[in-house]
Amino acid sequence: MDNPRMEISASDLERTMNLMRLSEAENLGEKVQRTILMLGDCFPSGNGRDASGATYRQVLYIVSLADFDGEEAIRFCRVARDAGGLDSNQAHHLIKRLLATKKRSGKT
Repeated sequence: MDNPRMEISASDLERTMNLMRLSEAENLGEKVQRTILMLGDCFPSGNGRDASGATYRQVLYIVSLADFDGEEAIRFCRVARDAGGLDSNQAHHLIKRLLATKKRSGKT
């Protein structure tokens, strides 16, 4: 199965700032906003993951771990796109944070 990547159209800093700004939208919903805000402490890794867009599988895994319904998944993906894309490092960061949250809450 092909595993396409999200297009990256801005620098890491620009995308992070855009994500934080876009997270303030009232129509996102609490789960989507909370998930996006988890990227506030995500720093460039200094390797190829910073320049590579998140894969389709990474995005699906984030959607699953965050327990997004269909509308929430669409809102999350639109915010990521409008921010300039989600890179593989950011996706990895979200996956780690969401897994840790699930582990703490006992929902693994």
